[in-house]
Amino acid sequence: MFFFSSWLLLLCMMMMMLLLVFPGGVWCQVQSVSVDNMGRLQVAATDMMVRNNSMNALFQRVPLINDYFNVRMYGAKGDGVADDTQSFRDTVSAIVAARPSRGATFYIPAGEYRLTGTISFSAGATQVYLNIVGDGAGSLLTWAHTANLIEIAAPMAKFLNIRDLLITPTVTTLSTSFAFLIYTPLRASIERVSIYQTPSTWGSSCVLSFGGGFYLKDPSDVYMSKIRIDGASGNGIVAEDGSLLDLSSARISACNALGSRLSNTSVGLSIIRQANYIILYDVNFHYFFIDFGTSSGLHQNHIFITNSMFNRAARGISIMDTSIVVITGSLVTYCDYDGIYSGTNLAAGPAITVTASRILNSGLGEWGCSSPSTQCNGINVNSGTLIVTSSHFLNHRGRAIWVQTGPIFSVQISTNVLQHNEVSMVLQTSLYMLVGNMCLFGTSPSSVTGGGNG
Repeated sequence: MFFFSSWLLLLCMMMMMLLLVFPGGVWCQVQSVSVDNMGRLQVAATDMMVRNNSMNALFQRVPLINDYFNVRMYGAKGDGVADDTQSFRDTVSAIVAARPSRGATFYIPAGEYRLTGTISFSAGATQVYLNIVGDGAGSLLTWAHTANLIEIAAPMAKFLNIRDLLITPTVTTLSTSFAFLIYTPLRASIERVSIYQTPSTWGSSCVLSFGGGFYLKDPSDVYMSKIRIDGASGNGIVAEDGSLLDLSSARISACNALGSRLSNTSVGLSIIRQANYIILYDVNFHYFFIDFGTSSGLHQNHIFITNSMFNRAARGISIMDTSIVVITGSLVTYCDYDGIYSGTNLAAGPAITVTASRILNSGLGEWGCSSPSTQCNGINVNSGTLIVTSSHFLNHRGRAIWVQTGPIFSVQISTNVLQHNEVSMVLQTSLYMLVGNMCLFGTSPSSVTGGGNG
């Protein structure tokens, strides 16, 4: 339903619809219409329904509890040729100058926008609730420089929303550069964002590569969904400190798949120090591993991994701190080294639980395994606590399960199938319980020392 105070307002709204260049049309509930000192029409609205053909949906709801800033109204061409960097920066400046108490929507309509410099969202000490909204795959940002593409400072990252964007690099960026660098995001939502090589350049050995997708400094209650990152040479997502990160329905794939991953430089999800709660659901890491913490700190995160896949990385999951990690219904396969690994030299290691999962083919990645006697295991635990139930271990060049001598507090392994492994199980601890496991076709016998064997 439209709400108009006069026929003049109806005419202004028709002009606004032409200026916005929505491919499928727009319906608005309007609060006010005004003209700024540069002759630009400004419309304040409470809600908008956008027809978005590129997303195969008739309508997409875009809440507008704030002021609305369209990059085309500030000079952006979106033709893939013109440099739209200054127009994007002018749009940011307009938001900062307006200091909208209700926040601002930075709207990027369908088009190809070439950006040759970093777009920085910063409002000083002024709090701005920011939406960065595109039209899905129709809103393409070409990353045509080597530094970070978009940086968002803390005052503009509270209740931040980013959605419906496609980003592709046209140059090789620095390995430390990210598409998004966000400081202190609080209750933020990032949805339907794709960052990847164009089909003509992306592959197992990329012609172009970019450093990473998202760097979140001190994230708190951040929700990410339907994220695709393909072609990164550094990190897919980095979370430094913070309190909660929820990642679902995502694909994160590395570039230089046959090179940098053996030196553990390609990390799909890296947790630095304390992030408290990490939730992964339906996430596919390809040529990337995930890395939790470092051995230099006793940071305890609570990490829940469900229905996810880790494929063809140096390691699948690397746990280097005292985190509590629960892995359910997931697949770890074709790692060059260990499928799941916990670090050494920890006075109190992690607590790892693996349930109803499949751990396959360690040491059978493209690079193979240089030392099957010490690497290439399904699970390699150097410290902490391990519980493994109802899981399948198949075709490891090393051991299916290896628990080493360093501070181990308890091990419970029950109702698993260990099949066609070089060695089914080696437990170098006196604190373990084995119940109802089936070991089939191991080349060498298992080794169990001390403790009880039920």
